[in-house]
Amino acid sequence: MEHNFWMKENTTTTMFDLPYDYGSILHYSDKAFSMNGRRTIVPKKAGVVIGQRKGLSNLDFRRLNRMYNCTTEQ
Repeated sequence: MEHNFWMKENTTTTMFDLPYDYGSILHYSDKAFSMNGRRTIVPKKAGVVIGQRKGLSNLDFRRLNRMYNCTTEQ
């Protein structure tokens, strides 16, 4: 699953002028694909929790609204 961690070019992705979303439902957990229980992802920002599965984050909603040109944002 190493390919899941390859960096993507800015030309193939967009953040829709929103900040990076550590709390996105789409974000891998810090131990994603680990075979030894150690972290495979270390956030650049200290103290953040990544990899939640409770629901869309506020930034997930905002990004989707911008992606689909919705007129209102949460």
